[in-house]
Amino acid sequence: MTSGAQPLAAVFGLAIPPRHPRLGALRAAADALAALPLTVSAALAPVGVRTEPMRYENGLFDSAKVELGVRIADDGIFPGLTLLHEVGHALDYLVFGQGQGYASLTRAGSDWQTWYAACLRSDSVRRIRNRLADPDFVQEASFAAYLLEPPELFARSFAQWVASRSPVAAIHADISQLAQSDLPQQWRPADFVTLDAALVTLCGAAGGVT
Repeated sequence: MTSGAQPLAAVFGLAIPPRHPRLGALRAAADALAALPLTVSAALAPVGVRTEPMRYENGLFDSAKVELGVRIADDGIFPGLTLLHEVGHALDYLVFGQGQGYASLTRAGSDWQTWYAACLRSDSVRRIRNRLADPDFVQEASFAAYLLEPPELFARSFAQWVASRSPVAAIHADISQLAQSDLPQQWRPADFVTLDAALVTLCGAAGGVT
C-alpha cells in the first residue's frame, strides 16, 4: 500500500444486520473486493454498504446522496454482484471522478479510451447495439440504451473484473446467467479478456488506485 492510502475495501465496510438473509452473499463479495490490491486516498471518508427495502432496484449508489452509501435491496437478486456493481459506480464517481462527476462519461486519458474501446468491441455490447438498431425492438429499447451508458458499462465491467478473481461459485453463476440473457448484462469469459486487461491498467491493480 502506498503512503497516504487505504484499501478500497475499507471504504466500503458492511453495515448489515447479522441475521440478514443476504449477508453471506454480501460478505463474499466484500471479501472478493478486499482480496485485490486496490487503494484510494486516505482522505476519502468511509462510504459503507447497507441494505434497505427497494421497490424496483437491486441496488443503488446515488452521487447526489453519497452520505447514504452503497445500498443493496433487502430482497434483490444477485446481491453479491450488485454490491460490486454499485461499488463500481462509487469508484467511478468518488475516486476517478474525484466527487465531481462520473469519469466514465468524460473518459479523459488513454486508459479510459482503451477500456471504452474494449467495451465497444465486445460481443456483449455488439448484441445490445444490434437489438437497439432493430426497428421492431421497442419494448425494452430504453433499457438497452441504459445498458450502453458509460457509467453502467463501467460498473458492470468492474463488478465482473473483481468477481472473476473470486473463488465464489455463486457470483460466477450470476455472471454466466446475465451474460446469456437476451440483452446481455455481463460478458462471457472469452469476451471479457480484452476488457479484463484494460481494467488491470485502468484500476492499477498492481500498484493500487491512488
